[in-house]
Amino acid sequence: MKNFKKFLMVLFVILMLSPLSLEAFATDTVSSDTIKVEVTTDKSSYKPWQVAKITATVTNTGSEDLNNVIAQVVFDDLAPAGKSKSYTSKKVDVLKAGESISFTYKATLDADEHNLNIFEQIILWLVRLFNGGYTAQTADIYAITQSSTEIKFGKYFAKNVIEVGYEEEVIDNDSFRFTDFYADFYDIYINKTEQVTFTAEVETPLNISNNSISVFDNSNNFICYLNPTDKSGTFEGTVSLSKDSPQNIEYYAKYYN
Repeated sequence: MKNFKKFLMVLFVILMLSPLSLEAFATDTVSSDTIKVEVTTDKSSYKPWQVAKITATVTNTGSEDLNNVIAQVVFDDLAPAGKSKSYTSKKVDVLKAGESISFTYKATLDADEHNLNIFEQIILWLVRLFNGGYTAQTADIYAITQSSTEIKFGKYFAKNVIEVGYEEEVIDNDSFRFTDFYADFYDIYINKTEQVTFTAEVETPLNISNNSISVFDNSNNFICYLNPTDKSGTFEGTVSLSKDSPQNIEYYAKYYN
């Protein structure tokens, strides 16, 4: 019984001890011609059971105002916590050129996504219990920019993903509009080649010919063409991609009429 009480006391100290940190650590910045996403954390690294405080800032770096902007966290390796003081998305009707929006949220490791030992699992479960762990809902949006950051929790690394969408420009007097753009392979491992299929959904009364829609990366390098499929309004293209170092790459589709 004495040993059990001692274990509870140690556990209580671990749970309650939360060092005050006034520093903000910049963990990732992703920029394009239109959007910059900056992510900062309150610490440079965490223990496997600790709660991370994360702030995402989205800036309109273009020269035009953006309509119906939404930025949100996509939880995969992380799990949201602190529901009453945690905001996992931000939406504005207009984000003017040069202006920013930001939101702050709390998160822990997702125990289901990491091979934690039993001690770490118990501590993390108790921390989430006392810090309002919950399941966040994400909106189905057309992601223009996506930021993926790795945050260290002990020996574990968790991806923190921010996606940003806004209303696309309507081309040719409302005759063509992108409604969705995505890829079927999210992660490409270093020095490994993957077959990636890009898909664009469009609304148009036009007869879109082959090679009219192209995919580029954020350095404006051509990636592939998207051509019509059997499904009306759906265009696809498959390409082999690889990388030799950790990096975040944005892709965008462009229609040439």
